[in-house]
Amino acid sequence: MRDLKKLSNCLKFSISKDETRLQLNGVTHNSKLSALVSTDGHVATVLKTCYNKKLADIIIDSNFCTIDREYPNIAGIIPDFSTLEEDHYKIEKKHYIKTKIYNPIFFCGEGVIKIDKPEKFLFALDTNKLKTIADGSKYTVFYRNELSPVIFMLNKVDFFVVMPVRVPSDE
Repeated sequence: MRDLKKLSNCLKFSISKDETRLQLNGVTHNSKLSALVSTDGHVATVLKTCYNKKLADIIIDSNFCTIDREYPNIAGIIPDFSTLEEDHYKIEKKHYIKTKIYNPIFFCGEGVIKIDKPEKFLFALDTNKLKTIADGSKYTVFYRNELSPVIFMLNKVDFFVVMPVRVPSDE
């Protein structure tokens, strides 16, 4: 039951609240991915375990009404897993810091996460985007480079995608 709650929270968290982007204000059963998906443009949740073929490609908002718009091509941002690096990170509550502006957190490889900018790191994410997964769980993480989407596996088939943040150089 705890896993179902986490999946539900990830799905809700990645739904946009931006009234100018109505198509992002709901979820859709994406036929290309065979998954229930949601995104706000910065994070996406892809739940293959919750896919319903009968509802394919219909956008449903939080009031269970349909939204007559085209949903973004989520499949287009998800890289081929076989081309990605893999690591394991434990995401704890201390890694989620709610701020009004973005606050980067640095992933350095071999499970090491730093809050202060290290000399070398693999990628950086906005701590605000880690709210639903900052529960002390250890995640298998897939990434390519510092500017590619980062994939956190929620279980064997469901995942949470976070777009990295660009960190200015110190020079």
